[in-house]
Amino acid sequence: NSIATIVSTRVLSPLQADTDSDVNSLIGLAHLQLGDADKAVSFLERSASEGSSREKQLELAATYLRAQSYRKAVVLLREMPYVAGDAQREALLIAAQAWLKAQSTKPDALMDALRKTKIDEHVMVGGPIERLLDGLAQHEVGAK
Repeated sequence: NSIATIVSTRVLSPLQADTDSDVNSLIGLAHLQLGDADKAVSFLERSASEGSSREKQLELAATYLRAQSYRKAVVLLREMPYVAGDAQREALLIAAQAWLKAQSTKPDALMDALRKTKIDEHVMVGGPIERLLDGLAQHEVGAK
């Protein structure tokens, strides 16, 4: 943690320019490593708002999840254009929607929310997520 603090406060902060999305992204990720999700979100929001890449938007969405800002994650991910094969966006969106439905981080509540999640546009190979989860549940029952 001390190295991340030094990098964030002594190395990256002096380099920060309001328009440098790469530096803002690095500072945000350093704060995330330090466990300060609020500061991380602040820097990553600046980075993502500067005409940033899809990668930076996904980074921000993942940070929203870590900061338990699930609604912000869903809004950001839904605003991103659909790209075939983008499993990272889909996985983040599924996780954010499940947490919103479950209103809990308890495994049983999350699994129940995932079972009730219906995603029309999906990039995963196979049937809808409902069938995938039913198959997992049946596999778990058969394994016991």
